Amino acid sequence: MKFCNFACVPIKHAGSGPDTVGVKVTLGGEEKVIPVEMVAGMMVKSLGGIACARSKESTTLDEKSARMSTTDTSNPLFPQDWVVAVPGYYTDAQRRAFLTGMEVVGINGVQRLMHETTATALAYGIFKDIKKQFTKENPTNVLFIDMGATAYSVSVAEFVPGKLIVKSSQYDSDLGGRDFDELIAQWLADKFEEKFKSRLSGKPMNRPKTRMKLLTAAERAKKTLSPAGVREARCNMECLMDDLDFGCTLKADEYEEMCAPLLARLNPPIQRALAETGMKASDLASIEIVGGSTRIGC
Repeated sequence: MKFCNFACVPIKHAGSGPDTVGVKVTLGGEEKVIPVEMVAGMMVKSLGGIACARSKESTTLDEKSARMSTTDTSNPLFPQDWVVAVPGYYTDAQRRAFLTGMEVVGINGVQRLMHETTATALAYGIFKDIKKQFTKENPTNVLFIDMGATAYSVSVAEFVPGKLIVKSSQYDSDLGGRDFDELIAQWLADKFEEKFKSRLSGKPMNRPKTRMKLLTAAERAKKTLSPAGVREARCNMECLMDDLDFGCTLKADEYEEMCAPLLARLNPPIQRALAETGMKASDLASIEIVGGSTRIGC
């Protein structure tokens, strides 16, 4: 497991205290280090602001409330009670740090933290339960496969009227959409070096701006190749590095070959989840896939 993924994101970081990490930012011309916990809290507060703005569109407010910022926690439309989903593999220390970060930014109404796998199962089952699609005599077993940008999870949930039980949850916390982007970006960097090696002043992936351009092009190529039937993606980058332009074509066969090691990691969590529950694939009522990276076509 990677305990720090700062190598994957283009931000400056430093220690913000004993055994803690912070993000370097410039505020008022002064460099400061903001603890990661606070950054997480700010992200959640921003989501609350989005919900507040949506509510504001359809709600009549007095003049004072109408002028309040949508991220002001005292705004009457800002969410006051929270249930927040966190990765199931978070340790107790990570959960407490997450709660601390929310308190620091002024969010005090957290009722509980919920595993993301449980939240997914709840979202799936709540309306089916209202429609009385579950029976007590024959519990409905569903396998959920969730791949986002940074992590991959598999869970098996059992549904009966008014209740769900998560029977197993398995994870690969270092497998997500950005890993596919990283592979393509490295492939592009290698092609770029191969063409302009004698004219380059350093490694493309070691330059933050160049790295970002490569990752952006990689993500675009990944999305281009995802729909069925698309066999190649053109990658063009202007002033990639040292005032050099670069372009090449990524073919689907090359993409699938480079992604093979990542694809091989998809099945083990599924097998572990089934083994833990003692189920076979035939015991499942359905398999549900969620997360943006499940759309990757390879």
